Amino acid sequence: MSTRRTTIGVVAVISALLLTSCSSDQSAEDSTPTPVPSPTPAFTEPTVSITYMKDGEAHEVVGHPTKPLCDWDRYITVIAEDLLVPSGVTTQYDEGAESSIAAWVGDDGVAAKFQSRGEISIERGEETSVLFVTELEGYADIAPREVGVPASINTVTGEYERVDATLTFAVTCPNE
Repeated sequence: MSTRRTTIGVVAVISALLLTSCSSDQSAEDSTPTPVPSPTPAFTEPTVSITYMKDGEAHEVVGHPTKPLCDWDRYITVIAEDLLVPSGVTTQYDEGAESSIAAWVGDDGVAAKFQSRGEISIERGEETSVLFVTELEGYADIAPREVGVPASINTVTGEYERVDATLTFAVTCPNE
């Protein structure tokens, strides 16, 4: 009878050890962090969108800057070549840290110039990289502008109103 009790005791101890080792393996798996998906640009083509509130209504101006003037060691600027809808983004890019960001769009009878600080996400490709932010909060100076008239953003923001705004953009720069 004592051999049987010893065998049952040994089996119980081994079972307990196996269960303990299984549960510790499980907890090791559970403690492995779930990878956070990388942010993705809100647009598939170069786009700058400034959204602001005025008179209780949301307004959005959108431009498509396609001409990169990118110096990865200093300033990154991408501007539109269409003078009827001037737009662009400029930043002193600081990878992994907040960067100062300015963006502008002149469309729909309004000129808007956005400013803020925030972290810029980047998707690196072989030859080009996409820099982007999504709904970065800041402020915009807005002013009326004549539709269909070529003008620099600086010439139409003389009499402006400052409003809370958000910026979403995606622009492309060559890697070199």
